Amino acid sequence: MGSPSTAELPTIDRAPATPASPAAPPSRAGSEPAREGGRTPADRVRALGYVPLRRLLTGLVSGAFLLMMLAGQYFAPAHSDSVAQQNIVRSILGGQPSDLVVPVDNWWLHAPFYLLTSLLPAGATAHLLDVLLTHAVLLAGILVFTRTYLRELFPGSRLALVAAHLAAAWALGLAVYLPWADPVAPLGNEAAATIFLTPNHRNLETGVALLLLAWFASWAGRAGQASRRRTAVQWAAASLSLGALTYSDPFFLYTLAGSLVLACAVFWLTGRWSARRAAGVLSVLVGGAVVHAALSVVMRALGVHAIENVGSFFAPAQGLVGNLQNVLTAYLVMFRASPWGLPIGASVALVVLNAVLAVAVLAGVALAARSQFRRPDPVRLPALLFILIGTAAYAFSTLAASGPASFRYVFVPVLAALPFATESLVRVARANVRWRGVVLVVLCGGLLANVAVNASVLVRQGPLGTDRLYAANEAVVEAVEEAGYTKGYATFWNANVNTYLADREVLFLPVTSRAGEVVKYDFLVNTPDFDVAADRSFLYVAPNDVPLVHEGPPNELDPQWWVAAVGRPSETRQLPTGGTLLFYDRDIGADLPLWVPAVED
Repeated sequence: MGSPSTAELPTIDRAPATPASPAAPPSRAGSEPAREGGRTPADRVRALGYVPLRRLLTGLVSGAFLLMMLAGQYFAPAHSDSVAQQNIVRSILGGQPSDLVVPVDNWWLHAPFYLLTSLLPAGATAHLLDVLLTHAVLLAGILVFTRTYLRELFPGSRLALVAAHLAAAWALGLAVYLPWADPVAPLGNEAAATIFLTPNHRNLETGVALLLLAWFASWAGRAGQASRRRTAVQWAAASLSLGALTYSDPFFLYTLAGSLVLACAVFWLTGRWSARRAAGVLSVLVGGAVVHAALSVVMRALGVHAIENVGSFFAPAQGLVGNLQNVLTAYLVMFRASPWGLPIGASVALVVLNAVLAVAVLAGVALAARSQFRRPDPVRLPALLFILIGTAAYAFSTLAASGPASFRYVFVPVLAALPFATESLVRVARANVRWRGVVLVVLCGGLLANVAVNASVLVRQGPLGTDRLYAANEAVVEAVEEAGYTKGYATFWNANVNTYLADREVLFLPVTSRAGEVVKYDFLVNTPDFDVAADRSFLYVAPNDVPLVHEGPPNELDPQWWVAAVGRPSETRQLPTGGTLLFYDRDIGADLPLWVPAVED
């Protein structure tokens, strides 16, 4: 299916007529012909049409997304991974020098939001604000890319406009939990409910990537040539954005930069672009690489050391079939459309309805991919390559075999694929007049069903508040404060989150066992915090029945093992919420070695 022209659209889908634009001046020799009959930027803005309807649909998408995030906070409280960077920022603002070890996906683009939320006391409210701010960028990226897609491929189509936004609202407003199962649990697995609720996942970076894809599509579809000043400004802005993005998360070095390189190659090899235009895009990629390298130097000088802490490997050939099955499962989970493992009859209607959206997106991607073999365009081709590379990076690596927790790595290509549902939905709707009503009813029904589930969460959970989600953490913090201690140690999943909830009035620093000895875990923590002076300290040993408290050896859950490893405490206290506090009359961390979990180690 080639790019739809306005002549293919039924009269009912056409935007109000606009005055004809003056003919574009002849293009220079060697440059590619203008797309869509030489439309100017003003033409493209008008081509989308229906301003009041667009505003209504924007509000609908935003509202569904906000409702899902507010409901989701009751199933995804803050944890040590999601508050690590916030703790680091608060440590530096508190006067500590910066000397820290972070993963290569360091999320440094989130720093302005962390600075803003540091003005609030650490806790559930500040964490939720982090979530909302970072996801505002993701929402903007999805909306802008969707509008660019519609403007370039479905100009003036009211049907496409409505279908695309209803599908986006449905996907971003999916139910966060399974309402009729026994017991009530997040739908699918923890990744499905928490993927959007962790402020240091790829949410902000994905939004920036979609904005850059939209920018590329608009630039590539522009008739004529811009002034030198405008070209220089755009080149600098694109290079800075790409370099900053790939430094914040190298995943986009392969997905975004790789898709743009391949798209340029296709356009040049098929004669749609001149060598000069393709070289212009490639020069942006070179500029982005320079920015990336400069940021690495600057951040190291500031004491930020990015390391590869998790090895990336190609999956063995015999495991590829299992990996592909995991990819399919992960895809269905992202749409809350996986019935496997659920009791028969539990939310079957909701799961099946959500599966319709999952199929529509997949069918739209297939239709768009087929069209690129006939007439590649700068809207769909880079996005399809982005989706393909992102999915392959998961499917052909050992990540896909690491269990449900890794499903979250699929959400980037899924979000980029959302607008493509428009292709399949519009094709079905145009097959018959009655089918148009069916498509709209299904879209509205799926959206309303999921929104109703999320609204019911807020109605039931809202009056109870979020404090109860942190009851065990608060009990630990209060016990330590009552005992008069300000510095102590715990395993990673109990360190950062308790420091955060204590608003750094008490430091819980990460330790772990390695080769039979206890070491300070120098990762996602500001290292100078280990050197804070203290003449006494504590060690918190978590219970083994609390989620997200442990992923190390079983001995780390045994208080007696810790006593044998670091010495007999002056006092031992069993907490009513579970866990053990060991109090010492010395800083037990002073003599412990520092360990950085780098891959090469």
